[in-house]
Amino acid sequence: MSKPSNVDRSQWRTKCRQRLAEHINDSLDLTIDPADVRLIPSEEDPYRWKRSSEKEYLFEKHLSKLSVGPLMELCKGVGTSFQAVRPSVEVGKKPWNETQDLRDEISKLKEERSEIMQLAKKARSETILAKRHSGKYKREYCELRRKYHKQQQLLARYKGLMTDLLRDSESIESPSLPRRYDKY
Repeated sequence: MSKPSNVDRSQWRTKCRQRLAEHINDSLDLTIDPADVRLIPSEEDPYRWKRSSEKEYLFEKHLSKLSVGPLMELCKGVGTSFQAVRPSVEVGKKPWNETQDLRDEISKLKEERSEIMQLAKKARSETILAKRHSGKYKREYCELRRKYHKQQQLLARYKGLMTDLLRDSESIESPSLPRRYDKY
């Protein structure tokens, strides 16, 4: 005697195969025996499944390996979440629902834009901070240059005074002049 859960799963699998076979017949005008319907069609099968990205996981296993939940989802999603197409129409594993892909892409682009905006805001604040520091350093530099030029002027002035003093002292010690200090 079979377990009730296995009986339930077998009934859903049969119902799902029939629903998929009807869909193939309606969409492609092909008569496929429900027992021959495959979620992973072989090269010889005259149909493929074009599916939305949300339902991709349903097509990763064979019908016989699915539990009741995924079988119910397959029955419910026939013609809306996925559809049968001829092999020449299928393009790899691209999702059937292109609007969802566009929504996903837009969402991804919005996230990237948000990240870029935050990076730009951070860079802007760092630039403002750097300009503040730069202004401070420029003021300090100008003050130091002013002090340097003042010191250079003082040095030139003192050098001139020293030169004058040396000249005066040489003229005082000159032998042509009488020595005043010899008298004492």
